[in-house]
Amino acid sequence: MVQDRSPSARVLVTRKSSGLGSDLISVLCALDYAIKTQRDLLIDWRRSRYLRDEGRNLVDTLFLVDPEIEGCRISIANREFDDGDLPKPVLHSDDWPFADYHEDMVAGRDRPERTLVVTRPMHHYPAKARQGQLLQHISLRPRLMAKVREFRNRQLQGRPTVGLHIRHGNGERLLEGRDGLIAEGAEAIVARCLEAIKTVGAQGARVFLCTDSQDIRATFKDAGVDVLHWNSELLGTDKGPMHRRAFGIRGAEDAAIEMWLLARCQWLIYNPSWFSHYARVMGDFRAPPLNID
Repeated sequence: MVQDRSPSARVLVTRKSSGLGSDLISVLCALDYAIKTQRDLLIDWRRSRYLRDEGRNLVDTLFLVDPEIEGCRISIANREFDDGDLPKPVLHSDDWPFADYHEDMVAGRDRPERTLVVTRPMHHYPAKARQGQLLQHISLRPRLMAKVREFRNRQLQGRPTVGLHIRHGNGERLLEGRDGLIAEGAEAIVARCLEAIKTVGAQGARVFLCTDSQDIRATFKDAGVDVLHWNSELLGTDKGPMHRRAFGIRGAEDAAIEMWLLARCQWLIYNPSWFSHYARVMGDFRAPPLNID
């Protein structure tokens, strides 16, 4: 729990439980706002949909976060923490008129309350360069980073590789996704990706494909595309998404590893997703990422 540095200490609590990419970007946005308004940041990822133990904090399991960033002190909520410990008065984002909430966040306008508890999406992210500065302070735990390095050294180095993330909705069956690209079907996705590979000058490159869908993998291979993928034990176990409590922490670990590997490819095809967004911010690509949606 964040300790008062003075009687006027103020705190921003960020809580979210969706996919890992979305949750991570929410921390980025919360951190940016906390720095602008001179608040401390408390990251509360307990009750994550990736964890069977709802008292455990997913952040501690996956990431190392610097304890202080640009004067903003960072703390991780533990199972002993209770909302009653927060400095009063407290404003919850659900009690904050959405138009005011969004405008305050975009403008970095402060609120008088000592504690803000934010569970709404924070999609007012700062400029790309600023995002990169802040994300540098969040790293994978060494055991996960070792897996990223091992895969990169064995599979990515010395071989032209294009990164692509196809969430396929939330893992739903084909044609039940919520965006236009998915609705066109797997064959249309493959065709558009192959055209994108030509556009960025990556002919002959392998595709590092991150997806929840066995159907998407099969369609790429049937089209003769040389596909690499992280070997998740969860893929194909269910028609639903991988970020589910029943799957436990392995789903979160696989997601984190894939996100970091996407940023280490030589090219990126940008299919709008938080995975792709992280890679676009943190990667160093031979050509600008190409949007296919």
